[in-house]
Amino acid sequence: MERESVLRPIIGIMTLFVLVIGTAVFLAPGYMDAGLQAFGDEGANNPGWSVFYLVMILAFTGVVIFLIRKGFKKLIQGFILLMIFVTIAQVIFTLSMVAVTDDGEWTEVEPDVDFAPDAIWVKGADDGAIIYLANTTEGLASASTWGNDLDQWDDQPVGSNDSSPPVTEYRLDMDGVNGTLQVTDTADDTVVFEKGFDGDILAAGTGDIFEDFDGRELMVVLDRETLLYYTVDDPWDSSIVLGMDTDTDETGGQLVLIPQDGDDFTMVILDGDRLLIQEVVFIPASWTNMMCGFALAIALILAVLLVKYPEWYIVNSVGVLMALGITTILGISLAILPILVLLILLAVYDAWAVYRTKHMVELADSVVGMRLPLLLVMPKDRGYSFREQKGLQEQLDSGEKREAIFVGLGDIIIPGTLAVSAFAFLSPYTAFGGLEGNLVVAMGTLVGILGGYLTLMRFVIRGNPQAGLPLLNGGAITGYVISYILVYQDLSLGISWPW
Repeated sequence: MERESVLRPIIGIMTLFVLVIGTAVFLAPGYMDAGLQAFGDEGANNPGWSVFYLVMILAFTGVVIFLIRKGFKKLIQGFILLMIFVTIAQVIFTLSMVAVTDDGEWTEVEPDVDFAPDAIWVKGADDGAIIYLANTTEGLASASTWGNDLDQWDDQPVGSNDSSPPVTEYRLDMDGVNGTLQVTDTADDTVVFEKGFDGDILAAGTGDIFEDFDGRELMVVLDRETLLYYTVDDPWDSSIVLGMDTDTDETGGQLVLIPQDGDDFTMVILDGDRLLIQEVVFIPASWTNMMCGFALAIALILAVLLVKYPEWYIVNSVGVLMALGITTILGISLAILPILVLLILLAVYDAWAVYRTKHMVELADSVVGMRLPLLLVMPKDRGYSFREQKGLQEQLDSGEKREAIFVGLGDIIIPGTLAVSAFAFLSPYTAFGGLEGNLVVAMGTLVGILGGYLTLMRFVIRGNPQAGLPLLNGGAITGYVISYILVYQDLSLGISWPW
């Protein structure tokens, strides 16, 4: 019976490890598309940020312990509850956006034309849209009716029949490599939109005035992984983000839109001598606002429950959402080298804080007393109540039997960041067992974490506080190294040295 009572919480917490880290890996592309990387693409490979995180953790821990000893527990509770509210709202909003968006897939078409196209445009027709390709230097054009897979082309001179390029009131000036774009009103030659983007601009275009888009001229900008929508008359009026993989090295391509039923449309990009096509669902700003309101409402409800009824399952639910958001953001913000440095530094710090200074035990005891979701709680018995939980130090001093197993959120977040970083920064184009290489390494890292967790539990069930990160981070690094070598067959470990 004793073995069963211990096995149940061990399996329960292991399930939460899989849930948090697996979902964080799934959400990583959406978080990157939304620009939530803390240090941008350039700063992601700087090991100095690992030291920065360690210093911040030391400072935060020191301030919290100081305030606890001075009797300012209510202040700490209020501040942490505010952080919890913001983190949960962000996670739920991102989950909502992922649920209603579709990454989509590109279809590549090689048009059967007798010239090298340098222009593309679309015109409406009674039976649908007609797409035109042209070489403006040679004065040649070719048309194909949308819906026939663009495999039937009718060559004709530019300007004959309906093959004249449409007259637009806007001119695009684009620097694809440096990621800058200007939109100029040709009537008075004034710049109506100017913006720099993170990453290369793959393609851009101004759409015709489609009724589907509330009668406004629509400008579309596409970079390597993100699709952004703006209206030219009010560039910040609406925008959405969709994850996608363009799989091209070209920059500065031309993009046109073909409206479909409702608010849906098709993107067509002229990329050199080929066409890239993808179906897209348009998400209006009203949807985004509604999702934001939904996320804030759920976060508020959970925060109130946490204050009024801090039972273990409420604490765990909030803790899982917090761990999910922090793991994802930290994992996409640091590349492999800084993450490995961070895991090693924090493993050493955790051992020092638990076994030498023991201030981490004091912090955990205070967190339990304040009923904050900075720990995961898994009871051994069904009748357990976290609201009646005594202080951990009090239980240790009295030799009383532990009624639950506690694992700090950091024990999930810190090793989990390596799995997220592997998925975010390693190449997906090396396949292994029919799966993308970066996904295999991320899952291999998770397996290593679970191995470290099971080893840790052998010490935890003896009843004494244990430093989790030495075993958990060690398992994560071991799983990463083994799976990386198996998948990519080299010893670089995916590390890009910053010098």
